[in-house]
Amino acid sequence: MCKVCCKSPIKDLFLPCGELYACSECSKLLTHCPSCNTQILATVTTYFG
Repeated sequence: MCKVCCKSPIKDLFLPCGELYACSECSKLLTHCPSCNTQILATVTTYFG
């Protein structure tokens, strides 16, 4: 689950740090990774099977 809203599944991978931390909606609001404080330069949407 998303560590920001605790409601939606984690979807976005932060680059360059590689953290899986937030859902797509919450990751749009972040400029730095809450886990390691690295600036988020891009996100990659992930799908788990």
